[in-house]
Amino acid sequence: MTSHAREIPTSPERITEAFRRLLLDEVALYAKTRALEANTRAELINGVFAEQARQLDEVVEQIAGVLPTPVPRPVDHVRLDPTARFDAGLLLEHQRIVEELRNLVDLFSEWEEPDHQAFVSCLLHEHETMSWGLRSLIARQPRGGLAPPVTALPG
Repeated sequence: MTSHAREIPTSPERITEAFRRLLLDEVALYAKTRALEANTRAELINGVFAEQARQLDEVVEQIAGVLPTPVPRPVDHVRLDPTARFDAGLLLEHQRIVEELRNLVDLFSEWEEPDHQAFVSCLLHEHETMSWGLRSLIARQPRGGLAPPVTALPG
């Protein structure tokens, strides 16, 4: 009885595309976090947004360093909700990215890309930590949330 190994179609182009899409979502989340930071007056909340924006800036730089080619303008490819509210939308967008990162961990495992799998696992941990921080902050706020929808990004 012959055993046939399952061939996993992988290529540098597919890996690049996976990171490109992730980078675009990260850039959008970074911009929204910065906008919320600029529009929030409460010192504690503003500090949380500032720290998360700093972390997201590092994540964007790390992902951009993996890509071998220039990335298209984010406004052309962003998949996140541009009208996100802090209390509902921002947390949901972190959770969407967490889900995407979990899928990438599995995909890179299938593709036998341990370095990429480890890199994405670290990003996953960072987003889970940021999500936990947002959940904690939301739980301490009065009903109704903290901020109106983000309609314009700081210039």
